[in-house]
Amino acid sequence: MSTLLIRQATPFDHSSPVDCFISGGRIMQISESISEEADEEINARGLTLFPGAIDIHVHFRVPGGEYKEDFTTGSIAAASGGITTALHMPNTVPPITTAEQVEIFSLKARQDSVIDVRCYIGATTDNIAQILAAGDMACGIKVAPYFTGADGRRLIDDKDSLRELFELKQSLPIVIHCEQEDDITANELKYKDSSGWTLHGLIRSREATIKAVKNIIDLAQETQAAVHITHISTEEEVELIRVAKAAGCNLTCDVTPHHLAFTEADLETQGWRLKVNPPLRLESDRQALWRGLESGVIDIIATDHAPHTKAEKDLSDYWTVPPGVPGVETMLPFLLDHITPGFSLERMVECTSTNPAKRFGILNKGKLEAHAIADLVLVDRAKPRLFNAAAIRSKCGWSPWENHEFSSVIHTVIENGQIIRL
Repeated sequence: MSTLLIRQATPFDHSSPVDCFISGGRIMQISESISEEADEEINARGLTLFPGAIDIHVHFRVPGGEYKEDFTTGSIAAASGGITTALHMPNTVPPITTAEQVEIFSLKARQDSVIDVRCYIGATTDNIAQILAAGDMACGIKVAPYFTGADGRRLIDDKDSLRELFELKQSLPIVIHCEQEDDITANELKYKDSSGWTLHGLIRSREATIKAVKNIIDLAQETQAAVHITHISTEEEVELIRVAKAAGCNLTCDVTPHHLAFTEADLETQGWRLKVNPPLRLESDRQALWRGLESGVIDIIATDHAPHTKAEKDLSDYWTVPPGVPGVETMLPFLLDHITPGFSLERMVECTSTNPAKRFGILNKGKLEAHAIADLVLVDRAKPRLFNAAAIRSKCGWSPWENHEFSSVIHTVIENGQIIRL
């Protein structure tokens, strides 16, 4: 059983350095000074110690899109951004909608990844039995009404099917991509001859998102299902979710770093590379999302890491450019640049580690304490780093944060007690 001793690291919520002794993949002791010897030691003086981040929304493109990303490149990129656990979405080729597919995915992820990668099962109109069979092999259930299964079945897009899913007596959280598809289809026809950087926001309108969120909240309140709304993007969503939570709804939500960092106006400089679903919104929305984080309305920060090649993202025709940006390797560096009295280190850790672990039942992760799994990140907060093209680890080879100088650098990443050699 290998042992590791981290010496004189400063925990994110302490002012004094501590030693941290790890054995068998677990934190065994945290104290001011540990005399015990270990197989390996890290001199962490001057470094800040965090629990590894848990990213509940990634697309490593396995299976079917490995030319954009794979388990090895995606997990290395994630570790580079301080992420030690990633939950993978099922909109793959073919989509993951059966218990057998979840099992196959999980085995390959364990073989090829340097971090802990788990998988959602996608919900269709008739795979309830498969969801129940998958059980805890899946990390959650994903509902995305724009998505078509390999056999042509629509994924759940009607209230009756949703109600059946919401009324299941199971423990997995149901993760919802909230955009009203019929509104989007109508807008595609309405704006089919239009152009300009505002086009994506007109087609996938804020109204389409708000309407979908209202419908999901109504159903969640009726059924008391454990529902998680992913990548919220508007001020109105923050308020709707705040009111629903205050009324006792079993509801959580997340926001992406790109919705916290960019607005629709940034498409003028970065072009369709910033085409994402849901679209980037207004500056007032961006500020409202930060306020939602500070107040506790927004529970989790998740990257929605969705890499596409530069050739795909640099196409000039809006209709052919795929939506999505890479985000895992800039997650913690970006957030550490935005620490304020309202968004403290403690609050950041809640949103990136503690709350994801609690909501998704990831036991013994997301915390710095004895007997927790030793998923840890050491950060040098006094060492600026230019994130240039040479630094990018994702297979897609680009980032919306390319050539940005971050104020912190990820120094060491430990997953299950083992140092990840990046």
